[in-house]
Amino acid sequence: MLCLALFCLFSPRAVDGDTLAVRLLNGETMYLRMEGIASPERGEPFYREGKNAMALLVQEQMVACDMIYTDHYGRPVVTCSLPDNQDLGSMMVMLGMARDCVALSGGRYSDEEALAQNLGRDLSLTYELPPYC
Repeated sequence: MLCLALFCLFSPRAVDGDTLAVRLLNGETMYLRMEGIASPERGEPFYREGKNAMALLVQEQMVACDMIYTDHYGRPVVTCSLPDNQDLGSMMVMLGMARDCVALSGGRYSDEEALAQNLGRDLSLTYELPPYC
């Protein structure tokens, strides 16, 4: 598969439901934050489920990510797609493992969040969006 994105990552490591990690050639780890979605952090309900869902989606896949901006932690904030061109953020929200962060996405994932809720995967029942959303 030809990848023309800024970051072409083969089987990146899932940190949680909205962050990927990749080991750089110099041995350092770079963390990539998915733009427009929010998922539970370590220690919160459904953290492990979100991390596992992200891991399954990217396992043995070439993930193409384009940088949108750099966050206040210095992480690239990205949108990513799978080889079939499906938006990774969209998939996580549809699975009920992440929520639409409207303040950052402009509501780009609102349909996916409504679909997840209609299918009984309503993450909003257990995960309150962070203040920045």
